[in-house]
Amino acid sequence: MSKSGSDPSLRKILNLKDLSGGKPPIPTGGIDHPSLPVFLLCFFITAISLEFFAELAESVDLIGRPFETLLNLLSLLIWGAAGIYVGLAIKEKPALRFALVAGSCLFVFSQVGSVLEDLIRFSGVAIPPATALAINIFEKGSRALGWGIFFIGLYLMVIELNHARNLLSFETEELRKEILRRRQTEAELRNKEDIYRQAIAQAEAVPYQRDYLTNSYTFLGEGIEKLTGYPSKEITPQTWEMEIVQETILDPEHEGRPIQEVLEDIRSGKINRWRDDCRIRTKQGETRWCTDSSIQILGEDGKPVGSVGILQDITEKKLAEEELKQRIEFERLVITISAEFLQVTSEQIDERIFNALRSVGEFAKVDRCFLYRFEEEGEFASITHEWDREGVAAIKEELRTVPTRDYSWLIRKISNGEVVQIRAQTGLPEEARNENPLLGEMRIGSFVFVPQILSGAVIGFIGFDTAEPDRAWPDHTVSLLRIIGQIFAYAQGRRANELAILSSKERYRTLFENSHDAIYMIERDGAILDVNPAFLDLFGYTREEVQNLDGFTIFASNEERVRFQTEIENEEALKDYEIVFRRKNGKRMDGLLTASVRRDGEGRIYAYQGIIRDITEKKKAEKSFRLIVEGTSGTTGEAFFSSLVRALAGVIGVRYALVAELVEPEGKSSRKLKSLAWWSGKSFGEPVTIELEETAFEEALERGLLYIPKGVHQRYPRSGLMDRLEIQCYMGIRLTDAAGTPIGLLSVFDGKGLDMDPRTAENLLRIFAARASAELSRIQSETTRLELERQMFESQKIESLGVLAGGIAHDFNNLLTSILGNVCLAEYDLEEDSPLQSYLKNIELATQRAADLAQQMLAYSGRSKFVVEQLQINDILEEVEELLAVALPKNVVFQKDLAPDLPLLDGDATQLRQVFMNLIINAGESIGNKGGKVLTTTRRVMFDEAYPDEVVNRDEIKVGPYLEVKIADTGCGMDEETRSKIFDPFFTTKFTGRGLGLAAVLGIIRGHHGGIGVHSVVGEGTIFTILLPVSQKTAPKKLEQSPLKPTSEGRGLILIVDDEESVQSIASKILERAGYDILVAGDGFEGLQIFQARQEEIDLVLLDLNMP
Repeated sequence: MSKSGSDPSLRKILNLKDLSGGKPPIPTGGIDHPSLPVFLLCFFITAISLEFFAELAESVDLIGRPFETLLNLLSLLIWGAAGIYVGLAIKEKPALRFALVAGSCLFVFSQVGSVLEDLIRFSGVAIPPATALAINIFEKGSRALGWGIFFIGLYLMVIELNHARNLLSFETEELRKEILRRRQTEAELRNKEDIYRQAIAQAEAVPYQRDYLTNSYTFLGEGIEKLTGYPSKEITPQTWEMEIVQETILDPEHEGRPIQEVLEDIRSGKINRWRDDCRIRTKQGETRWCTDSSIQILGEDGKPVGSVGILQDITEKKLAEEELKQRIEFERLVITISAEFLQVTSEQIDERIFNALRSVGEFAKVDRCFLYRFEEEGEFASITHEWDREGVAAIKEELRTVPTRDYSWLIRKISNGEVVQIRAQTGLPEEARNENPLLGEMRIGSFVFVPQILSGAVIGFIGFDTAEPDRAWPDHTVSLLRIIGQIFAYAQGRRANELAILSSKERYRTLFENSHDAIYMIERDGAILDVNPAFLDLFGYTREEVQNLDGFTIFASNEERVRFQTEIENEEALKDYEIVFRRKNGKRMDGLLTASVRRDGEGRIYAYQGIIRDITEKKKAEKSFRLIVEGTSGTTGEAFFSSLVRALAGVIGVRYALVAELVEPEGKSSRKLKSLAWWSGKSFGEPVTIELEETAFEEALERGLLYIPKGVHQRYPRSGLMDRLEIQCYMGIRLTDAAGTPIGLLSVFDGKGLDMDPRTAENLLRIFAARASAELSRIQSETTRLELERQMFESQKIESLGVLAGGIAHDFNNLLTSILGNVCLAEYDLEEDSPLQSYLKNIELATQRAADLAQQMLAYSGRSKFVVEQLQINDILEEVEELLAVALPKNVVFQKDLAPDLPLLDGDATQLRQVFMNLIINAGESIGNKGGKVLTTTRRVMFDEAYPDEVVNRDEIKVGPYLEVKIADTGCGMDEETRSKIFDPFFTTKFTGRGLGLAAVLGIIRGHHGGIGVHSVVGEGTIFTILLPVSQKTAPKKLEQSPLKPTSEGRGLILIVDDEESVQSIASKILERAGYDILVAGDGFEGLQIFQARQEEIDLVLLDLNMP
């Protein structure tokens, strides 16, 4: 059995294919004789032939009985030989083989006995009975045994055939499973192929395959055009290597080897895999980077015949690496320069500055890098250090020291702490005209200057320049200049201090002894070399005690000492290093340490020296501030500001703290501060209003932040609050809204100096100011919202009253029309001398007065009907003056200042006379019994955003040319409350019955699309301003009036359209009495129907225009 359990002979018979190779299997056991079928066929034919001839001979008795017996013997021998042959051919079945061979032999032997018996009998020899019996027994026994063995063999063969059939079924099932496995494997391979393709596409990678024999690409991914700009058909290995690739960076594994040597190893197959970065130039001229990852394809001889690989775009990665490299180089440069200036001596500073200028200039790739310093109180700027790139001329001698007044624009910006950067000379503003010749003469295309600030003052500036006309100055370049400039400033300041100290040893000792900061020098083993009195006071020791004191006992714990020694010996210098100390009394103290090491002649550290500041209170203040902020976070309004100023005064350690809102009632010149809350030491002060002019508050508002350490009330003698409280120290910061507009001020002040470090106080003030600004902005926004709601309510109220007044006036006019018509009819029917005529006249006068009142109501609503014509405003005012000549009191002088040649306006003369008469009469009455004057002026103005905002209905009028009429009096004036109500209907300051006057004026002005404004000061008088739009029409030519011709009376058909029956009735009666025919319609729709039906007959239509 084979390892698979199958019979190879069956495989051979069934012609099964081996699954591994597809060829018929080689037999390994069983029947293994290639000529077996041929021999069996020959045996079969021979045996059948012999039996056939024996039977034939017996039937015809041709050859006799002995020969027939001989033929039968031969036939048996052949059948036995066939069985023996088959049995011997079976290799791996010994039982079956034995059964076939033994059975065949016994079968032959059994037949041989019978044949011998026949031959003996035929020969005539007598066979003894015993011999015959023995032969018979042998024959029958051999036959029985032979058949038994033969059947046993057949049974074994059946078993083997059944086993072979089972094996065949098993191998068929295995074959089916193998086919299914192959199909599943193929599907998985296809899925993986799709996944790989999608992954490559997602990664924007470009796969390729290159054939070395044809030196061409047999496959090139679709993304190659996006990467290079070239279509794939234009790219060959030659164009890729000679035109597209500009630079190749080898894999780090091969870094340092010649590239040709690496390429030769690739071609020869020594290198099977490789990866390199390529800088390529696209078809459009752009520079990009990609990674080429490849693997060799080997031929049958083991030599490379091609390669497959992937190109990956790494442009953004390269740019990021370059940016990171720049930043690392930037930081390294800053750290290097900073380290060089930590331990620099006075003699080394100039050399170090020049080296630093060269380093930063080469790093920034500029033409010049220079340092200017202000001298003689800022009158001059002199160059102190300069580095010039090779081939670039140095700054001219006459420009090495220049008066600052000649470069006012540049110096002003630098003095304000601003960075000045110009990308091109043409970018200079007009006010920098003095700088233009300088830049042109020095061939400067672009420059950047950064101020040097030391102790809050600008001491000079550091700059770059280049001949490039459009050089951009990125943020990191400006930052580099700022940092280096400050390092130089500190170094130069330190040198100045050192020189000053070295000039007098006594002076140095005095400074050491009188310093408020604790100064110490301690040996590396802890022995104290020297300390100043401030150190003794800070830690509570005497001079004698520190002589035998271990210097490390001032640290709060051994861990703190180890941390200090580790840091300072690694860094060699510490600045503003926070550490915890312990005083003599055992109390812990938060300290701020600035220290450095001292080295001996061999460079070994032998001592530490430094300055210690107590920041315990600062730490407590910061903690208190956090708690205070948490405490005030839930409050708003007055409670918030009260908590804020009280907390601020306590945190900074001053007596007074003030938060105030900026109010500008009459423009900038009259700005004031109105306190929201202020703390006066032990309690909250009463609300105050502060005049800003010539005060520290005004300067703080202008600067944004102001700190005056002493002499405040002497510096601002006009500041009443500061002078009264004898304030010496002041710090204030401007409060702004989200748009940066000043809205208030937060200040702290005291009669003594600040105990806290000014920088700490400034930072705290900024934090408090941010919270105060947010709350004040919120309050102002809420106030503005409420005011807008109030104005909208007032506008809606006035509009509602206008609608109401218009409706009432319309209905009232209809009633008056009926009354007046009936009066006219009664007068017509009565005799002229009737005593009732006088009563009717009274009714007519009263009705007319009521009609005038109705007209005022319509005017207020803006719905009165105007007779519009082109008018000259000065003519109307002249007419009003004549009408009012006797109406004004004798103590009132009426004056005019009318501009000549004013343009015309479109308006109703009657309505405008009513407006001016109303205003002038009010002006005269406001003067009262005392003497005064009323002045009327006219002029042409342009109304726009710049026009004063005192116009009441400003939002209703359009931008454009207007005629302005001002009526000013020197009367009693009005307060704000009265002025806000004068245009309300039925509001009056005079006797009852005059309440629609100014409301009607407003309505008439609105009807003329104009505006009205009022300005009044109590005790000084009032000015009313009327704006009327200039006419856009051309002036009409004056035509001669032809004489009127009399018309026929009592003829014609008149259509009356009115929805009031009383008006219809009275109008019909009057016209019918005059002889006219009358048609009446009750509404507009009915009127149209009648007019369309009889329009040829109708001569006149009387229509109520206010009818719905």
